Amino acid sequence: MHQFKHNRVCLKTIFVLVFVIFTGMQVCALSVIPGGNGFGMETPAGRGGKVLRVTNLNPDGKGSLKAAIDADGPRVVIFEVSGNIEIKGRLTIVSPFITIAGQTAPSPGITLKECTLTINTHDVLIQHLRIRTGDLGGVNPDVRDAVNIGLNQPTENLYNIVVDHCSVSWGIDENVEARGCSNISWNHCIISEPLSHSIHSKGEHSKAFLVENAKNISLIGNIIAHSRDRNPVIKSGVKGVLANNLIYNPGEFNIRIASFKDVSEISIVGNVAIGGENSSRTARLKLPTIWRTPKVGTKIYLSDNSCDKGTSSSSNDWRHVRNATDISKSNLLKNVRVTSPPVWLNGFTAKSSSQVKKTVFLNAGARPVDRDLVDQRIIKDIRTGKGGIINTPSEVGGWPDLPENRRKLALPANPNEDSDEDGYTNLEEWLHEVAMQVEGRHDP
Repeated sequence: MHQFKHNRVCLKTIFVLVFVIFTGMQVCALSVIPGGNGFGMETPAGRGGKVLRVTNLNPDGKGSLKAAIDADGPRVVIFEVSGNIEIKGRLTIVSPFITIAGQTAPSPGITLKECTLTINTHDVLIQHLRIRTGDLGGVNPDVRDAVNIGLNQPTENLYNIVVDHCSVSWGIDENVEARGCSNISWNHCIISEPLSHSIHSKGEHSKAFLVENAKNISLIGNIIAHSRDRNPVIKSGVKGVLANNLIYNPGEFNIRIASFKDVSEISIVGNVAIGGENSSRTARLKLPTIWRTPKVGTKIYLSDNSCDKGTSSSSNDWRHVRNATDISKSNLLKNVRVTSPPVWLNGFTAKSSSQVKKTVFLNAGARPVDRDLVDQRIIKDIRTGKGGIINTPSEVGGWPDLPENRRKLALPANPNEDSDEDGYTNLEEWLHEVAMQVEGRHDP
């Protein structure tokens, strides 16, 4: 009898441990965006925190976006006003566990004007915002990105950052920079028109997206348009996935890999590059470009990427790669080419490159249902093969005037409770519904 009781206790203990481990795995695996794919999606962001309302378009002070960002502790930022918020400088997120829910703004949404948005912390979710920086005012032009992840911050502070359905344009250094970070997602964004011959000290500087020393970073379903270089550039020490992005009118390069200082592991699957009026022959016909000799140990996987020359015919076809290195192509293939993805996302299946254009037209950008004039123009440029790299926003009409519309938001009952016990709070489920309204309820 004693042995029976002992065995029963042991079995019960094992069952409890298995249950805890299993449920723990389920909780960890919960994507902050239902069905969202990308590294860092397991972040809770502002889940369970206080709700902070943006009630005006002031650059700072009570009821401003800056006041909500500068607050401490877990928080969810919602908007009861639409329009342009003129920051004329750097807006920096330093306190972790924040959700910025731009989808809650009344139509036509929120644009951060003349702003560099810097993320210097962890566990951040930003959705449905436009960041349009420009040349009228702001931080030093040589570091005037539209969005910067990791400005002079230790790597251990920069992780679990998700930027979803945002529109980013008119950076002077580049539109987006991500350095020294881990578990980062950029999904369904429009990244367009970094300024070329503007006010950068180096002169021409049309650059879209720079990634360096980033572990587990994914770019999925984005439009990158009208940029001479860094579409994106994958520099040293990167472990990442580029999938189902559309690159339009790349100037000198579309995707460029410059991993010559440290080892990188990169999977490039189902991307599309379409030439425009500023695109060189190599930008039209070659995807990606290998720039300088990769560090020994670097691994690159290619599959189903399409450029003006056509689509790869096999799961690992390097015929369309531009080899801008100082070693022979045979040695390049031997040293870096791999036949299976060295890094991938659990449960993620990339769409065929033939589906990418339709998908990003439906889903990319801050508010696919009511795009502002800039995003409308970018989509039209791709459809018609028009448009080009610009030097100043005034060439394309500048910042659209957005009406200052207001609406009082009624939160769901018991916002920080999980009434249906699915892992999402009642507030999160409400935010998901509002997001789908501005996205148009298309399959992402």
